[in-house]
Amino acid sequence: MENIKSMSSKALAYFVLLYKKLKINKDLAILAMQELEYRNDQGDSFDYNSYIESEYNKMEQKPSSINEIKQKIGAAPKIINNEIPSIIDMVNNLKI
Repeated sequence: MENIKSMSSKALAYFVLLYKKLKINKDLAILAMQELEYRNDQGDSFDYNSYIESEYNKMEQKPSSINEIKQKIGAAPKIINNEIPSIIDMVNNLKI
């Protein structure tokens, strides 16, 4: 994914979180984790492991539909800012 480098660290952590919780889009989660690790190696102070674990523990049970996933993502604009449309596009293309 070309624009992964321009995404916020929290948005990248959300991709990892979505895979960890819902088992969707493993390849994107791997790319996101690689980018988070790269940023950390370059001095980024975002503690993505703690953030992912904390958010994972806050999440409710697995959503029952794509619409429910989109609602959860759409309700988190403070976390993923202007990246919501691209994430929703990816969710729309998921096959679960």
